[in-house]
Amino acid sequence: MLSSTMRDCPGLTRGSAARASRTKFGRSIYAVGGNAEASRRAGINVRRVYTSAFVLCSGLAAVGGILAASRLAAANQSTGTGDVNLNAIAAAVIGGTSLFGGRGSAIAALLGVLADPFVHADDVIDLMPAGGVLVNCARGSLVDYDAVCDALDAGKLFGAAFDVFPREPIPATSRLLTTPNIVMTPHLAGASRQTAFNAASIVASEVAALLEGRPLAHCANPQVLAHLH
Repeated sequence: MLSSTMRDCPGLTRGSAARASRTKFGRSIYAVGGNAEASRRAGINVRRVYTSAFVLCSGLAAVGGILAASRLAAANQSTGTGDVNLNAIAAAVIGGTSLFGGRGSAIAALLGVLADPFVHADDVIDLMPAGGVLVNCARGSLVDYDAVCDALDAGKLFGAAFDVFPREPIPATSRLLTTPNIVMTPHLAGASRQTAFNAASIVASEVAALLEGRPLAHCANPQVLAHLH
């Protein structure tokens, strides 16, 4: 059942889509999202577009929070946590928005919101080739883990890897703990002390190399080095 807020969304969405595609500001956002350097060379104030876009997003997020609190008639420090951000990103991506920028529309994002509850990986298992490997690092609710365990036990899947789960910590009775060929890691598996130490060491060594005039080992855009001397 759609709430009154959701019923009002099509009009708001059409207005947003029109502003994004038919105004100078909207086209500038698309241009900067597609290629910031090309936009700068075309005369677009990239910094202003970035700032305006972040301010606009923050303002809309604040309005969304007010509407959510008004609908629930309550709010606390945990409001907006959980999968809220991920659901919003997933809806936009399902609607065709590019994570690399320059492509997408408000109408398509709304369709992604409506389609998101129906997108699940259960049926995908039947479409996967025998011996495939299923990886889920998006949302724990996206996959029926019992169905994955059944597919592994039957030999339909060779293996599976997860770092998100519908319940955390995983219950001691979960089949995930006893089904073979499953790799499970925390969602922050890469945020270890060793990773932080390595990152700091690399940054320090690169700064030292730059100051001493030695070649950089991890420079993504070496063309800028000519402007530093």
